Amino acid sequence: VYERMLDEMNAALEKTDGPYLVGSQFTLADVALAPYVERLDRLGLSRLWENARPHVARWFSRVRERASFKAAFDPYEPHGYDDLVRRGGVDLWPKIEPLRNCRARAG
Repeated sequence: VYERMLDEMNAALEKTDGPYLVGSQFTLADVALAPYVERLDRLGLSRLWENARPHVARWFSRVRERASFKAAFDPYEPHGYDDLVRRGGVDLWPKIEPLRNCRARAG
């Protein structure tokens, strides 16, 4: 589901005239998807978009710089349990990557 979401985001961002999902304005579409991408990042799974989906990577970087994003997420920076989960995601990446490659070949 996340792979599909990220693929659709990347395609939408590639087609827009602006830096956000539907163009130059930050909209509810961006607001709705930002927490999902943030959670994936906190789980240590940012490799899902870092290289394969450059439009999502740039979008997330822009979104993270917004004052509203910082106000919503910075007070809840991961520590303790979230740090453990992030390390788990990073450690799991070698097992995730081959599964993603199988999915890509299956089309």
